[in-house]
Amino acid sequence: MLPNYIIAGAQKAGTTTVFKVIKQHHDVFVPKIKEIHFFDRTENFRRGKKYYLKYFLGGKNQKIVMDITPNYMYVKEVPKRIKEILPEVKLIFFLRDPIKRAYSNYWHNVRYQAEKLSFSEAIKVKGNPYIMKSMYFKHLERFLKYFDKQDILIFISERMFNDPLSFYKKFFYSIGINYLDTINYNIKENSARVPKFVFLEKIFFSEKIVIRNVRKMVPRKIKDIIRKLDEKINMKQIDLPSLGKEIKEFLVEKFKQDVYNLKKEFSLDLTDWRDFN
Repeated sequence: MLPNYIIAGAQKAGTTTVFKVIKQHHDVFVPKIKEIHFFDRTENFRRGKKYYLKYFLGGKNQKIVMDITPNYMYVKEVPKRIKEILPEVKLIFFLRDPIKRAYSNYWHNVRYQAEKLSFSEAIKVKGNPYIMKSMYFKHLERFLKYFDKQDILIFISERMFNDPLSFYKKFFYSIGINYLDTINYNIKENSARVPKFVFLEKIFFSEKIVIRNVRKMVPRKIKDIIRKLDEKINMKQIDLPSLGKEIKEFLVEKFKQDVYNLKKEFSLDLTDWRDFN
């Protein structure tokens, strides 16, 4: 049983919340691990279709089988790789106001000790991930080379954040399953937090290849326990500082053409992104 849907983006747009919600639905199968990273990591893709299939062996003939890996959106080889392995798959993208996504991405990196610059400095570094990963149309263009527009579903994250019950009624209808009253829809994940003890984050969650390879050898149950303890003991929630007027104007200028292209190409209602209306 292989996926018939892939949530391929975007990062910091609510996909962890979606994962927590939809795995409660009896007609949906998602692997225990949210992000498989099969199509975006060459070392995994080279292991072949059988390696990918093992993540979905626990399914029980659910209508929807789903891979949720938001980093797929950003790796140029991914669209071709997906088409080769899953030619009939439908692609789903959750898109958040690009300014808010960029700012959330920045604080995520601060949390995991991957960013030392201020936000105003970081967004002016050439090729920085905050602006690059919010250029949605630029990335979606690559998928249009391999997939018909009708096979790409786009959802605006703000509607999920603001009214989850209404959102999931529409979302489930779009993928062909029933809305269930028994599901807990009021889930909020990945709110802004910073570590109390920085060295613990460096040990457990660094993306350096050596540490990542060590993590692969740790059993899933142990990793889940470590993550839960880290969230409970080592993390403190913070309110993000407001963006200054100059920074916001800088970002609007950076994103406005991409937002226009996105809206035009996919006929999207982007009224939730107030800085672009």
